[in-house]
Amino acid sequence: MPLYGNAEIKAIGDHFAKPLKLVQYDQSTAIYEWADLKKTVQSRYMHKSSMSLWKTLMQDKELSKQYQNLLAIITLILTISFSSATVERGFSVVTR
Repeated sequence: MPLYGNAEIKAIGDHFAKPLKLVQYDQSTAIYEWADLKKTVQSRYMHKSSMSLWKTLMQDKELSKQYQNLLAIITLILTISFSSATVERGFSVVTR
């Protein structure tokens, strides 16, 4: 479990390097934050759902500062649309 997620954080950081640069994202720090977060979750937040955990991390000022690089990735990922249905419906209306 020590390396779980590291490759994914690196891949996301590489893929979104330009927008992450705007928030002074540091990939090596994000990987360190990820390792620390896994330990913190195991010791303090195992009872929380994943949604509740991310909400706590984003709303708690101390935690959001402690995990700022990791939360930059999470915030970016949360803005990605999981569906293109709305756009596809728009094209369907235009082509009728």
